[in-house]
Amino acid sequence: MNHSEVQKSRVIAYSLGAALIFVAGMFVLVVVRGVPESRIPAGIVLGLVFLLLGFLFWKMRSLVIHLDKDTLSFGFPPFVCRVPVREISSVRIVDLGMLNSGGWGIRWTIGGRWNYVAALGAGVEIDCGSKKRGFSTSEPEKLKAALTALCPGKVTDKRKGLS
Repeated sequence: MNHSEVQKSRVIAYSLGAALIFVAGMFVLVVVRGVPESRIPAGIVLGLVFLLLGFLFWKMRSLVIHLDKDTLSFGFPPFVCRVPVREISSVRIVDLGMLNSGGWGIRWTIGGRWNYVAALGAGVEIDCGSKKRGFSTSEPEKLKAALTALCPGKVTDKRKGLS
């Protein structure tokens, strides 16, 4: 059973947009009003940072999730995590909040888990050996059904009221 999902993230888009505006403002301040000797190197550095943030802004607007019979992949392109289905030892469907997810974006949590979060609400936690990963989902029931079909006996639902 396959599953594909694209989850838009306004928070990440707004954050990267704000960073773009900040860098553009710094570029104007340094290059236009700065000390003449420092204008060119600072302008080049700020221009490159602006291009990098622009690229990330364009690519990281959405969390992409894809599950097929061999691989579960999720992440914000170009930062996509791929997990072979045969290596998954347990899957938990959970409620993602600010404290247990670390917030929006790609986050390292205190429990040693990398989380890819586009929105708070339903999420999935996966253990595969020593690796722990998590991600948000806007279609928890469809994803749960697909994971249950591919990983029988390994999927549990830990959401409040659904245990």
